[in-house]
This record gives sequence, structure tokens and C-alpha cells, in this order.
Amino acid sequence: MAMNAETRIGDFRVEVSKLPAMRAVTLSARIGRFIGPAAAAAFTGGGGSIADANVELVARVLFDRMESKELEGILRDLLSGTQVDGHPVMEVFDIIFADKLELVIPLVKFVLTFQFGSFGRALLAAGGAMMVQAVPKESDSTSTKS
Repeated sequence: MAMNAETRIGDFRVEVSKLPAMRAVTLSARIGRFIGPAAAAAFTGGGGSIADANVELVARVLFDRMESKELEGILRDLLSGTQVDGHPVMEVFDIIFADKLELVIPLVKFVLTFQFGSFGRALLAAGGAMMVQAVPKESDSTSTKS
């Protein structure tokens, strides 16, 4: 398992280091409160497999569902192992993203995928399976009375 990952988002070089396991578990539990609706949205239109999950949509739904104070806290924790152009991202966040807010979602998507790859896939798969089971089949919802 890789302990670091690197990518480019916009003009920025982004480096992420794995969070310590206990912090990751705690953070995943905090995020998990919102993953149900996000997982359902991520699998909409897909075949129900993890390959069909839209991680960017999960990130967007998380932003939509959280109170601003909780969102800031989760972002600080999630991005704590992240550097942008060699600087801890939270030290330069307001400066770097002031006129590039559209890059925050891809950043969160990349970090979520890296930090919670296997655990996140399991949560998404479970959420997608629950959603698929909860949606009635067309034949179930259109019954005729004789």
C-alpha cells in the first residue's frame, strides 16, 4: 500500500500522505454519517458496482449536506496530510483557493480516494447495494388489481 500519492490539480502539485490509522477511522466515521445519501447519489444511473461509483459526486454531496462549521472541521482533518506546492494545504488554503474554488472538489475527491480507497470502496459498495435493494423494480411498483 502506498503511503504517499501525488497529482496535479489545476496548476498545483498536490502531495498526500496517509493519515494515521486511528485518525482515519475516526474521520471516516464522521464522514460516514453523510455517506448514505452520498452513496445513493453516487450510484444513481450506475450498475451498482464500485466501478460505477462517482467519487466526485460523493464529494459534492458531502459539501451540500454538512453545516459549514462541521465541513470546515472535516476538511481540516481530511487535508491535514496534504501539501500543495510543498506547503501544508491548510496554511495556504485561503490564499491558493481564493479565486480557484472550483479546484476544491477535485482536491477533496483525490484525497478521499487516496485516504479511504479500500474502506471508502466498501462503504460506497454497501451504500450502493442498499440503494439498489431499496428501489422497487418496475414490475413491483406497477401492480394491477384483479
